[in-house]
Amino acid sequence: MARTQQPVSTPTPGPWQNDASRKYYDKHVIRKNGLIIAAVHTSALDRTRIDAEANGRLLAAAPELLAALRRLVNCPDVNEDELSPETIKALDDANDAIRKATGAP
Repeated sequence: MARTQQPVSTPTPGPWQNDASRKYYDKHVIRKNGLIIAAVHTSALDRTRIDAEANGRLLAAAPELLAALRRLVNCPDVNEDELSPETIKALDDANDAIRKATGAP
């Protein structure tokens, strides 16, 4: 039986806001238009609340980071024949991050 390929997911568009007030569940929450879309839990991996705050900021920035990576890899001024190996590797890493974020193969 052939497997049906799952569609690529579409994340909630940004901007997202990091709410570190801890009014809800004593957790940082990530919001879109006031609605909670994610919660940042403090775990044994977090050394302090500062780690949880940093994780919340990173999560809240995710839509803008994804959009920036997409603009970068699709920039018409990028000519791989003129790029250094380090820059090509960075673009490959950006494409990998986009695939990871979107669920693309």
